[in-house]
Amino acid sequence: MKLHGRDLLQDKSAPDDVAIANGLINLKAHTEKIITRNFQVPCVVASNKFASDKQEELELVVKEAIEAEASDYQTTDSWALGGRGAGDLVKSLAEHLRGV
Repeated sequence: MKLHGRDLLQDKSAPDDVAIANGLINLKAHTEKIITRNFQVPCVVASNKFASDKQEELELVVKEAIEAEASDYQTTDSWALGGRGAGDLVKSLAEHLRGV
């Protein structure tokens, strides 16, 4: 979220909370308008957890993703653990793809 938010702002030094708020705009646009409404398919949202992320930031992104009509949200540790850090995401994707 922070990276996308900073890109939208065109400000690489924007504070984390501002970057997340702007990144969520991008997430909501894709989740609500494009995926769930236009294509009418389930949308699983995932994000990598980084060492610098705060728990309240992660919780905010989960809340906003679900409110934006995501079918599920998974926080992964892929950045730190590689494929081992994405086990729950893989399970969620497999579950949601069965119904498509």
